[in-house]
Amino acid sequence: FTSTRERKQIVRMAIGRGIRVYHSPNQNPYTVLIEQRGQEQCLLLESQAIVSISAAEGDALKSSLVKLCDAYGVLGNLKYTSAQGVLHYIALVTGCVSMGKLGTSEVYKITDCKVLSLRGYSPDEEKVAEVKKLLSSGAAFFSWLSQGGGDAVDLTMSAQRSHTRPGRSDGRFFWNRTLHLPYIRAGISTSVWLLRIMFGSVEMRTVYVGSKQAKAVLISRLSNERAGTRFEVRGVDDDGHVANYVETEQLVTMDSACTSFLQIRGSVPLFWEQPGVNVGSHKIRIARGPELSAPAFDRHFSQLASEYGSVVIINLLGSNLVGSKEGEATLSTAYQSQQSRSQHQDIPHILWDFHAEGGAKNLDRLESKVCNIVDRLSFFCSPGVDGSA
Repeated sequence: FTSTRERKQIVRMAIGRGIRVYHSPNQNPYTVLIEQRGQEQCLLLESQAIVSISAAEGDALKSSLVKLCDAYGVLGNLKYTSAQGVLHYIALVTGCVSMGKLGTSEVYKITDCKVLSLRGYSPDEEKVAEVKKLLSSGAAFFSWLSQGGGDAVDLTMSAQRSHTRPGRSDGRFFWNRTLHLPYIRAGISTSVWLLRIMFGSVEMRTVYVGSKQAKAVLISRLSNERAGTRFEVRGVDDDGHVANYVETEQLVTMDSACTSFLQIRGSVPLFWEQPGVNVGSHKIRIARGPELSAPAFDRHFSQLASEYGSVVIINLLGSNLVGSKEGEATLSTAYQSQQSRSQHQDIPHILWDFHAEGGAKNLDRLESKVCNIVDRLSFFCSPGVDGSA
């Protein structure tokens, strides 16, 4: 960290532990002070209040505080309701690895974090151990602007949404959105002080088009609208949100030009479940009949049309009514039947028994089925500043 005089001269080139946290152990009220490299302000957290103070005021306070830790970034404040009442925490990124550069931003995977009690009582942190485990699982990603002004690329947004809705995040994939709220209410700039995280996966590869260098990127974004583990959360809810919903973007960039194609996947949009404890004993059970399922089914596909335009259903469920895939075949039949009586009958529905067809090894067979309707689909293309694409 630098003196107040030197802060203005810093140009951030590579991410480091730019956050330093101080606290007042064994004092009441408990105080937390946050410094960020390159910022002329500090944040003061005390009794659920958050205020921005000058670096000089922060320097004066530090004489009565103790350094708690350094971090790469702040995720926000978490509330947890326990038998003792509402407990408050601050979540910090303390470990990350670079996945590569996307535009002017660097993309990082979170490998470790801290979720610290905002009353200075470390046993409180055991109550949110599962939150810390989730954040440190290797499935959370954030972006960071390596140099210059402006904002880092928003991983929650596809290239097309970033182009048509600049400055906005997609709440479906913005997992720590509620952790930002205390800062928003306090008038703190979240774009300066907080990170946005997406859960899913990111893969980047450098490719060459003739003599030009391009980047191929796959970003899979897991939705937070009906989150849950396999077998525990299945199907649709009354709002039309389905379990295991993932948006995957195939992105190719060259200089400032890019192309983007989106594919989505999710649980069958019916009310169904798989009760049972042991793997193999999870028999599929339809929880609601066609009439009671219709509103949520229609809501789901209306949302897809609003977000993505034309879509095509590729049904990967098993089709054998005998054996281990019997439940899948029953669910597949119910899915087709529900669509046939809905207002979304015009959506092509391709049956593709993934395992019976040989899985990923025989995707050419799937291509032959899809090629006839591919004209219904489109991709996004943004030309470069020189007009090239």
